Amino acid sequence: MIWTAARLLAWGSALPAARDIVAMAREEGCETDMDDTVLAEIDDWFYWAAHAEGRKVPEQKPFDQADYRSHVGHQIHGGMISNLVQQLKDRGLAAHLPAVLEEAALIRAEPGYPHMSTPFSQFVGVQALMNVTQGERDAAPPPFRTSARTAAPSRSARARIPWLA
Repeated sequence: MIWTAARLLAWGSALPAARDIVAMAREEGCETDMDDTVLAEIDDWFYWAAHAEGRKVPEQKPFDQADYRSHVGHQIHGGMISNLVQQLKDRGLAAHLPAVLEEAALIRAEPGYPHMSTPFSQFVGVQALMNVTQGERDAAPPPFRTSARTAAPSRSARARIPWLA
């Protein structure tokens, strides 16, 4: 399974473009059953929607392997990364961003690289920031790190969610 985006919404602090990842996989000799025609139709729909709503279509960004390798590790998504960057700037901690992202990748690896979505990505980001600014791993771990209630969902296990039962 791969997590990607339509080309118009891809790259930068977002997920990579599906068609680009499929092309790279094929170049590496990987077999895929992805339908290029369907992926192109999805991309076309987003371009059409942007045009229909009068939205600016951003320039396509070339693939940056170093940026991609960084994102693959931490996978902190666009909305969260933009807030994290701004909050670090506001507090005079912007220079810590690379270390925080590197630490986030290590934290994400511990439960087996779960998909980074709300609220798990926020837990990872906060823990990474605490580890970097305090200079020690898990000096003050938030409850999610030791809670069985959050450990199972982070491993993609089926968990009974009490408030939905």
